Amino acid sequence: MLNQSTQAQALIPMAVSLGFGILFATVITLVITPVNYLAGRALKHNAIALLAWLSRWWNATPQRQVADTEAKE
Repeated sequence: MLNQSTQAQALIPMAVSLGFGILFATVITLVITPVNYLAGRALKHNAIALLAWLSRWWNATPQRQVADTEAKE
């Protein structure tokens, strides 16, 4: 990095940017992508559990049962 030749002035910034680019791509690939997959899976699981709970709650509501019996009569 201390070399001041014309070639070094062109190659040093390219080498630094290439190094940081590889480091950034590695972090994205090995950390952020799996975290996103896990978060998406957890979100899907929680949404399904919430919908199942809402379905049970809706079917167990007394007003709903009264309305169903009135409709049958």
